[in-house]
Parts: sequence; structure tokens; C-alpha cells
Amino acid sequence: LKAENGEFFAMTQPANRTSYVADLQNRNAYCEIASLREWPPWEAAAPFRPLMGAWLAQHGFCLIHAACVGWNGRALLLAGPGGSGKSTTAYTCAAHGWTYYADDLALLRMTGSVPEIFALYNTAKMNPDSTALFPGLTVLRPERAASDEKVLLHLSKMQPAALGSGSVRPCAILFPTAAESAGRSEPRLLL
Repeated sequence: LKAENGEFFAMTQPANRTSYVADLQNRNAYCEIASLREWPPWEAAAPFRPLMGAWLAQHGFCLIHAACVGWNGRALLLAGPGGSGKSTTAYTCAAHGWTYYADDLALLRMTGSVPEIFALYNTAKMNPDSTALFPGLTVLRPERAASDEKVLLHLSKMQPAALGSGSVRPCAILFPTAAESAGRSEPRLLL
């Protein structure tokens, strides 16, 4: 349940007994969490996301469901539905020297007609099957997580040199698609 009018924002999530309230004009926000043990893993990956989204919208920013990686000052925005391979692609790039700006949630601001992407969270969520592609990868799995639930990766601990700061302008948008192919287990790029 959510209500907002530009000055105030309120949201409650009955399933995990969490409530958010913000006075956006006076920059005051409150979050009530009934139990951290019941807080879903996706909330830990992007804490206070509803409050951040409401406040940032007041300043011309938008949270988008995408990942962003860069190479030599140029960036790629990776977009698509959950499970399409955005996180696996972003982590693969970070592990091979690319700059990691965002995974799952990117902060976007339009500067004229060009989008500008900012880093916000340094976490990634990945399907458990995809973690097998990265030997030695340390993942966080909550005790109550289902076996097929995405695991949480902290890039600041695993790939600190890859973390981007500031902003970047994407030069292309890619839509990764995770698909199985007979006899092929390695990722590949199809154009």
C-alpha cells in the first residue's frame, strides 16, 4: 500500500511488517521494521529503497531496474526482467576489469536528452545456478531463503577496485537473455 503527493510519502508492506513515512519537503523520513529476521533479502540489498526513490524523484532522479558497467569512461546499461542475466553479466564484467556502477537498481537522471547513471548500492543479486560460474565466489544466503532464491553479493568486499563512483553516461543499452543451449555451458555474446 502506497500513497504520495509530492510532499509526503507513505508505504506499508504487510507481508514483512515494514512501514515507511517521509516528509519530503522537510527531509525527514522514518522506517519501522517489525523484525530484522523477517526482513526480506532484497531489502538488505537495497535498504530504504522506497524512501530513496521518493526523495530522489523530488530531485530529478529515477530508480530503474537495470545494471550498469563501464570501460574506459564509456558505459553499458543492462536492462531486462529479473532472471535475464543482468547481474551475471555485470559481475562477469567487474571480474574482468570493467567498472561496476549498478546492479538491479541504477540511479538515472536525464541531462538534456542523455541519460546519466549514478552508483547507489554496491550489492548484486544473482541466481544460485549462476554463482557456479564463479569459483570461490562468496555469497550471502539468509537462513530462511528458498533454495532457488537469489543470493546477495557485496561488491565492495569481492571486487572493491571495480566499484565506480560519480556518474557515467551509457553509450548503449543491452538486453541480456539467459538461455540454455544444448551442449554449451559457457556464456556467449550474440549480436
